[in-house]
Formats: sequence, structure tokens, C-alpha cells
Amino acid sequence: LVYHTTTETVTTETVIEAFDQFVIQKDPDTFAVVVLDNASMHRSKAFRRKRVEWMSQR
Repeated sequence: LVYHTTTETVTTETVIEAFDQFVIQKDPDTFAVVVLDNASMHRSKAFRRKRVEWMSQR
């Protein structure tokens, strides 16, 4: 289980930064399951573009 906490307001940019760090640290030989809710930052265009990028990385 991996989680990220912050005392700041959560924006699309903060979520993208957290996912970028997760992708860097993840073992490329393992799979990860990520569960997203319907939060606005998960539906933003910037997040959706990054999601395609993250999914293409192993």
C-alpha cells in the first residue's frame, strides 16, 4: 500500500507530482493497481494525458 499525504490543497498538479514520484520508485517488473475516485483532479485533461504516459511505462 502506497499513500501520499499533504497539508496543502490537493490540485491536479499535486496529484500528478505524487504519481510521477510513484512511477519513478515503482519496480518495473511488478504491476500496480491504482483506484481513482471521481474527484475533479482525476478527470482533468492534464491528469488524463499523464495517465496515458504512466500506463506506457513499465
